Amino acid sequence: MDGLEVKDVMSHNGSLHFRVLRVILTSHLADLQSSILEKVQTVMVDEMDMARTTTDGWSNIKSFRMAKNVIRTANSGVFFGESLSKNKRFLTAALQYPDDLLLASEILRFIPSIVAPLAAPVLMRNYRGSKVMAEFLLPMIRRRLEARDRQITSDEKLLVGCHPEAQNGKHEAKI
Repeated sequence: MDGLEVKDVMSHNGSLHFRVLRVILTSHLADLQSSILEKVQTVMVDEMDMARTTTDGWSNIKSFRMAKNVIRTANSGVFFGESLSKNKRFLTAALQYPDDLLLASEILRFIPSIVAPLAAPVLMRNYRGSKVMAEFLLPMIRRRLEARDRQITSDEKLLVGCHPEAQNGKHEAKI
């Protein structure tokens, strides 16, 4: 997305995606449950409010749209945080992104495989969903990396001050 590539080199622990989704996320589901439930309920109420009521008192709900909105909103809350999960522009882009990705992949099927790695980033940059998501996510990623780097620097200073080997110049921080 917008030139962002994941270098997945976790051969010993499985893939990065597997580790994040199956191990780390699963271990935090209890903490996330109330937030996810609240988001699902909100989307369901919104969808019910938009439903057309028939003359006999029933409501017509577009179930596919509702399911996409529930999944999009819950996923956004879990993966991107509270503020982005409530941002309508971001949520619209999050819903559009998979459609853009599918269209780009279909176009790539007709392009010679030798050209596909060059064409894929170009195709995805032309889609609005990608641009909007990159607009929101790249600054957040940069802030998190900067915060991590500040924490590492702070931790290294603590180690140098406390660790006996660090005072002799023999300590090497392992990150």
